[in-house]
Amino acid sequence: MIIAILLLAILFPDPAYADNAENGHRIFHRCIACHYADRKGNRIGPSLKNIMQRRAATEPGYRFSSAMVKASKKGLIWNKRTLTEYLHNPQAMVPGTRMASVKITSKKDIDDLIAYLKKVSQQ
Repeated sequence: MIIAILLLAILFPDPAYADNAENGHRIFHRCIACHYADRKGNRIGPSLKNIMQRRAATEPGYRFSSAMVKASKKGLIWNKRTLTEYLHNPQAMVPGTRMASVKITSKKDIDDLIAYLKKVSQQ
C-alpha cells in the first residue's frame, strides 16, 4: 500500500508544489529593468535567454565584472542549483559581482523564476 501511494505521488505530483512559470513571470518583473528573458540583447545586465546550462559570463556583447569572469573560469555553469544559490545571495556566491540583490528569499519563488526562465528559453 505504501509503495502504491509513493508511486502515485511520483507519477501525479500535486500541482501546488510544482514549479510555476506563470508565477515566475510575475517575479521576473523585479528583474526586467536590468534583464531580458525572452530575447537576446543586453540591458544593464545580460540577457537571460537560454541561461540554463550556460557557462557564466559568456553572453555575447555583455561586459561582465571581473568577479563573474573569474567564476566562469573556475567552471560556474548556470543550472537550477547554481541559479538558486546565486539568486538567494549574489554577493555571497560571487563576491564583487555587479548583480544587485534581488530580495527573493522564498525557495518557491526562486524555483518559479527558474521555471519561467526555462520556459521562455524554449520559445
